Formats: sequence, structure tokens, C-alpha cells
Amino acid sequence: MATLTTSSKPAWMISSDDVLSHEQTDAHISAMGCALMRHIESLKPAPNRLFLDPYAKLFLSEAHLREYRALDEKTYRQNSWLVWLGALREKFFDDCLTQAIQNDIRQLVIPGAGYDTRALRIQKLKDREILVFEVDQAFMIEGKRRQLLDHLHTIPAHLRLVSMDFHRDEFAPLLNSGYGMGRKSLFIAQALSYYLAPFAFEKILQFFAVNQHPESRFLFDYVDVITMEQMGGGSYWDNLNGNRPFSIDPDVLEEYVSQFGLKAVLNEPMTTIEKKYTGEATLPVDGWYMAECELA
Repeated sequence: MATLTTSSKPAWMISSDDVLSHEQTDAHISAMGCALMRHIESLKPAPNRLFLDPYAKLFLSEAHLREYRALDEKTYRQNSWLVWLGALREKFFDDCLTQAIQNDIRQLVIPGAGYDTRALRIQKLKDREILVFEVDQAFMIEGKRRQLLDHLHTIPAHLRLVSMDFHRDEFAPLLNSGYGMGRKSLFIAQALSYYLAPFAFEKILQFFAVNQHPESRFLFDYVDVITMEQMGGGSYWDNLNGNRPFSIDPDVLEEYVSQFGLKAVLNEPMTTIEKKYTGEATLPVDGWYMAECELA
């Protein structure tokens, strides 16, 4: 099994021209890393790629792309499983979103959106006038807004950019942005849970549970306790004011979400997801999970 350490992020996941505060670093690394993973997958020939994201590169600086292109083969090989895991996760959530659109959701909420591009690349969200709420810290939201205006010269009419800190804020910013309480919704909390203290992630679950249409769904990925121990280190926990990030063992997830009035309808390791798409399991970690919840 691969050993994960957030204190030693691969150099190619951090752009040399990025200057951030201590508090902002993890969020930026996660957002840039996810965008880079989508960009790398999109460079593959059409028959071999899981999805196409022509917008991911808008959020990658030239310095960032230069560092990636300059990678030696050994360094990339050592970390390529992270790129592959990110691509599989993106594909799985995309497929869930496609199904939710077919089931007539009226709004999509993406907590910790970072540089997510679904509002841009999934045309049916626009065609069906499904509101997309991207929720993240103010510095991330403003950076996203600037990039969209610089490159696209507009903010799509169905996209709402919502500034909110899950550790400090309640959900008034989301409600004030047009979120409809009781409207059929899909929440996608992608690459988020392990960057939040448990109380902050639970706040999101509670909000989903008490404000939702009975057919709404909540999707997230998480790591088990052992994997979180491997990920821990340095500033990662300091940024949470000493709180350990959210993690949970899969055999207690059902009981855990039930306290919020939710039921886990899917709880599978990423290796199972990989096998679904490729017929084999090659990921060197078995403690990364995908989960889907509905109202109990």
C-alpha cells in the first residue's frame, strides 16, 4: 500500500509562482491538483480517456504546466496513481450527476468546489436551467470569478459562486444566493471531507438533511482512519486549529450518517470503482471510499 503524506506533496502539484498564506495553502493545492488531474486525463486519446474537460487548463498557470511537462518519468510514475484516482473519482461523480439530471434535479451544490468545471462542461445543466452552487472560501471563489471573467468574459447565468468558510460560517450565503430549500438537489462534496474538521463536515450533512427534497442525494469521498493517519502531518492539522480532519471506518458509516437522518446507499472503495470502469484494480490504496446518502 502506498504511504500518503500531505507534508510532502509532489512538486508538480504546486506551482512555483503561487504565494499563499499558511491557512490557504491546502485548499489551493487541492484545487490546483484536481484541475491538473482533469487536464492530464483530457490529454489522452478519446478512446482511452474517462472524460474530457477542456476548461481545466484555465485554472493552471503556465509555471504550473511547465513544471508538469518537465517531470522526469520516475517522479511522474511514483505519483501517477494520484492522478488516476482523481480521474476515476471525477468520472464516478460525473456519472452520478448525469443520472441525477435524468431524474430531474433542480439544483446542484458543490461544497468545496475549488476549480470545478461541471457548470461549464456538462451542457445539460445549462439546457435544463439547473442552478449550480459552487461553495468555497472567499479567496477561492474570487480567484475562480476572475479566471472565468478573464477567459470566458462572463459568469454563466446558471452558476452561483458562494463564499463560505465551513469552519466559521453558517449557510446564510448559500440561502441568499438562491438555493431553494426543499428543491430536489444533488450535493457533490468531492475531495473535501479530509480537509475539514469533523464538526465542519457534519454541519454540511446536517444542512443537507433538514432542507431537502426526499429524493435528493449527497455524494462524497472519504478516507478511513488508517489512511488518514498516513496522510497526517505538519501544517495539515495546524490549519484546522488542532482538530483532526474527518475520517471514518467504512463499517460504521451507516450508523454514523443515521444520526443525521440519512441512509448510506453506496459505500465502496475506490478499487471497486476502478474495477467497474476498467475491469481491474491497480490503485495502491484500499482506504479511499466513495459514498452516497439519501434521506432515511
